[in-house]
Amino acid sequence: MQNQLLLLLLLSLTYSSLKAQEDLKSNQARWEEQLSENPDSDIDLYQWAERFSLFEENKKSLNFSDQEELLSLPYLDVFKVNNILQHIKHTGPILSPKELSSIKGIDSSIATLLLNDFNLKARDTKEKIYWPAVLKYGRHQVFLRSTTGLEKRAAYNSPPEDGGFIGSPQDYLIRYRFAYRDNLQAAFNLQKDAGEPWQQNGRNLGFDFFSGHFALRNYGIIEELIIGDYNVEFGQGLALWSSMSLGRSFSAVDIKRYGRGIVPYAGSDENRFYRGIASSLKWEKLRLELFLSHKKIDARLGSNLEGDSLFAESLGGNGLYRTLSELEKKDRNTLNSMGGRIEFRGSSIDIGLNYRYESLAIPLTTSTQLYQMKNFSGDNLKNLSLDWNYIYRSFNLFGELAFDGEKDIAYSWGFQTILLDNLRFSYHYRNLGLNYQSFWNAPFAAKGNAGEKGHYLGFDWQINRKLNYNCFFDQQEFRWISFSESSPSRGFDWQNNFNYHVDYKRDLSLRLSYREGKSAAFHQGSLALSTNQQFHLRLQLEDRRLRKLESKTTLQIKTVSLGDPARSEGFMVAQDFRHTLRNSKLKISYRFALVNSPNYASRMYSYERDLYLSFSIPAYYGESFRFFILGDWQVNEHLKVQTKYALSYFYDTESVSSGSNEIQGPVRSDIRAQIVLKL
Repeated sequence: MQNQLLLLLLLSLTYSSLKAQEDLKSNQARWEEQLSENPDSDIDLYQWAERFSLFEENKKSLNFSDQEELLSLPYLDVFKVNNILQHIKHTGPILSPKELSSIKGIDSSIATLLLNDFNLKARDTKEKIYWPAVLKYGRHQVFLRSTTGLEKRAAYNSPPEDGGFIGSPQDYLIRYRFAYRDNLQAAFNLQKDAGEPWQQNGRNLGFDFFSGHFALRNYGIIEELIIGDYNVEFGQGLALWSSMSLGRSFSAVDIKRYGRGIVPYAGSDENRFYRGIASSLKWEKLRLELFLSHKKIDARLGSNLEGDSLFAESLGGNGLYRTLSELEKKDRNTLNSMGGRIEFRGSSIDIGLNYRYESLAIPLTTSTQLYQMKNFSGDNLKNLSLDWNYIYRSFNLFGELAFDGEKDIAYSWGFQTILLDNLRFSYHYRNLGLNYQSFWNAPFAAKGNAGEKGHYLGFDWQINRKLNYNCFFDQQEFRWISFSESSPSRGFDWQNNFNYHVDYKRDLSLRLSYREGKSAAFHQGSLALSTNQQFHLRLQLEDRRLRKLESKTTLQIKTVSLGDPARSEGFMVAQDFRHTLRNSKLKISYRFALVNSPNYASRMYSYERDLYLSFSIPAYYGESFRFFILGDWQVNEHLKVQTKYALSYFYDTESVSSGSNEIQGPVRSDIRAQIVLKL
């Protein structure tokens, strides 16, 4: 196995000298990879990527774009956005690429990306909505996607009464979206996961999950009006943030949460969203956002000994209903929600006041598990918070103070600053009260559990035109236990990233990270202090010098010590290619990877190219080989056809995985297909 790894690495470095055509859209793939590198983060990648597709389909004028739109782009930070907006405010519309490049912090590469997403029209192009024009010029997009595993899992061999899967092993998705300029949007999703049965009552065309919405934007004082499904993102995520959040791996210094307020929901999470009506109204310096929701959520129910009083033992879930026990949890409780935000926006300071009230039809009982005893229980919950954001030249101060209905407190604050033109620094402090409760939130934190405290330091140093170095250090204290722990714990993370821009078609990056945690755990029948350590190295080379071929070589090494002298060491090398066939609209992406990881503790995650607006971040573990091939055929401007085949082969094993997902034999593979129709 070691010889095979060395051979593949040698071939990788040889092929990495190939040239590839520079494609602006490949930047999106690189950002997706960065965003998905930390599998413990909860970002909804579909929601994030959908923003890019909207930019592609509906170019707006940069001169009339607001702060939220600009901050949604990963190549812009709060200072670059502020410099752009201040330039427009004081000197008028930006009229040329040269003028755009003259703005502080906007170099030629960023200006090129901006011009790819925006135009420079000097007049506001907002128009009235004429329904005949809506029907004629509105854009329709339809996704048809299916996935199936090619090896039979153990649960398909068992009857439902013994815990077997009820449905077929295929996953199906139908997604439709309609958009008219930046004013109207309508969408719906229909999904059936693998193992789930087709619905027999005829609802949702037999699919297990339905989600949809209608949205009106930029119409008079109405900034957003949504009927149907939506998400809410307020402040720094302490009190209310229903969508998934970005982890700490994307940037060492951009640590501020950028709440988008009320936004349409188009993801596939079957629990974490609101359903009802929501609106955002905007005046000159004031914004008022209100929402009202009534929806079913999953719950595991129980009753007292007499059987005359119901209570919920747990809420939510993973949205899978493949077995009789999983089906018993589906839509068993009702969540009613209401709330809002009023925000003042000045030239340099924004202040927002947030409130929300949640009510359950069936109360949630206190968990019998010690690590869950600080979680929310009862039938209603209130949260109130105040957040602020102040920016002056090269200094940005932000934070949020939040209370729950019992007046327990959580707060966080931080700042970002540019010390020198090429050196940025950030600091963040969070203190989540030991008894503080919130139904859906997403603070900037390591775990985000009640009782967490922490200090975060981040640096970004552009050493010269080619070399960038950024790092962070995060110290944590957890005043309550987590799963598998026996006492409160402490820990810290640090990470160092070196990015070397060899030339405009080659990039080399090196990441070194270390994580350490200390907690008490039972060892050989006695309670002892345990130190858990993880060291992770990742080296990656991207090469785009060949006209029709892109190459990416990735090497990962991971060492894990879980309080035991025996160490677990993992190693992975992967070679990716993306080939555009000559005189064709067909692109083929493929990967070859070899892995040597003795157990699941030393697993490594790596982003894989996948179907359009779909994502794959598999775990690499064991002594195994991984291969995938993805065909992407842009038939014409209206039709795209994609197919992906992926295979993992595990050496020296008789079965893969365990429990209901166990596969007999050393191979696990699947095939995915998608049709995208744009009209």
